[in-house]
Order: sequence, then C-alpha cells, then structure tokens
Amino acid sequence: MNDQQNELSRAGANLTDIWLKGSAALCDLQAETARNLFRIQAQNAAVFGAPDLSKLFGGGNGSAQRLFTDTAEQMSKYTRQATELTEMQCQLSKTFMEQANVATENMRSGMEQIERSSRQGLEQVRKMADNTTNEVRHLQQAAQQAREQGGQDRSQQFSGQPGQGGQGGQSGPSSPQPGSSTKSPSK
Repeated sequence: MNDQQNELSRAGANLTDIWLKGSAALCDLQAETARNLFRIQAQNAAVFGAPDLSKLFGGGNGSAQRLFTDTAEQMSKYTRQATELTEMQCQLSKTFMEQANVATENMRSGMEQIERSSRQGLEQVRKMADNTTNEVRHLQQAAQQAREQGGQDRSQQFSGQPGQGGQGGQSGPSSPQPGSSTKSPSK
C-alpha cells in the first residue's frame, strides 16, 4: 500500500511539474509578445515626435525574459524535494514500524521465557516444600514413636523396681515426688 501511495505521489508531482513548466513557458511567451508590442508601439510613437521609449521594452538580460520559467523551475525543484522528503519520511516510518514490531516480538518472547522459567522455579519450590513437609512428617512420626518407645521402656523399668512408693506394678510414666529428681539412670 505504501509503495502504491509513493507511486501516486510521484505521478502527481510529475504532472504538477509538467503543468507548471508549460504554464510558465506560456506566460513567458505572452510576456515576450507584450514587450514586443509595446516596443513597436514606442517606436511608432517616436516616428510621430514622441520620445523614444522603445529601449524600456528591449530584450534586457535573459533572466528578466525568463521570469515565469525560472519561477516555475524553482517551484518544480521545491516540489521534487518535498516529494523526496515525503518518500523518505514514509520509508523511515515503515522502518520504525518494522523495528517496533521486532522489538515487541522480542519482548513478548522474553516475557514468555521469563514466565516459563518462573513456572519451573515455582514448581521446583513446590516440590521442595512438599518434600520438606513429608520429611517433617516422617521426623514427627519417628519422634512420636521414639517417645512412645521411650515411655514404654521407662514404664518397664519402673514396673521392675520395687519400693517406688506403691507405683511399682503400674505401667506408664510415674509422676515425680516433690523434691526428688527426675533423672533417668544413665546407660
């Protein structure tokens, strides 16, 4: 679409250029014709005794004769430059759009990669948390079993020792007497 617009813009600029140059040449031709008519009229008036003013309408330098053509060429030049600037601006705009699309795609890919990495990291943290929870449960169970086993061992120790204040035949841990120590015999 942009290339088609550029072609239409160039065609319009060329058509304008041709029209301006043609119109300028026509204006220059009409101005030259008017100068010649005035010069002839001045010469004819001089024949009848009027002052000779024909030199005022003489050829002069070439730039005065080509006033319209020179102006049209300048306008044509400006039009071409404006067209070139417009085309350059379109190209820059197109390039910026392409670069913006590439940058957006790169950013999107980077975000997706970060998302995948984050998910993997969270999954690893979740697995580690599950493993830690399972380990804690196993340790709690082992500690509970050890406590239960230790309690049974103590009750067996106390049940086998007479003279413990009438508690020798009971199973389970005994409550300490006030002022007595609760240290178990060292093994």
